[in-house]
Amino acid sequence: MNPVVAVEESLGDVAAHLAANGIEVRKISNVGAAADTLKDCQALVITGLDRDLAGYAAIAAGIPVISARGQDPAAILRDVLARTRLQAAPGEAAQPADAPLSP
Repeated sequence: MNPVVAVEESLGDVAAHLAANGIEVRKISNVGAAADTLKDCQALVITGLDRDLAGYAAIAAGIPVISARGQDPAAILRDVLARTRLQAAPGEAAQPADAPLSP
């Protein structure tokens, strides 16, 4: 199963790159009010400007927060894959970070 990642709406280039590489992307416009969106996500990608508020929302959802500040979309993809591959869904074995995405 491919990772599901919430991405701040202003990070369109990042969302497009993740989607082009098999990641299911859910765009969010208000990080603080995104608790419902985050419940099925394995990670949250933010601009870095709302880190405290995003951190609170992600902690409530139990997912990692990835800051896009200073990173290009390829670096963010690597970070997303590394962090989501280490999390296993219930009944599913964790995969190594370098494992290819399943179709």
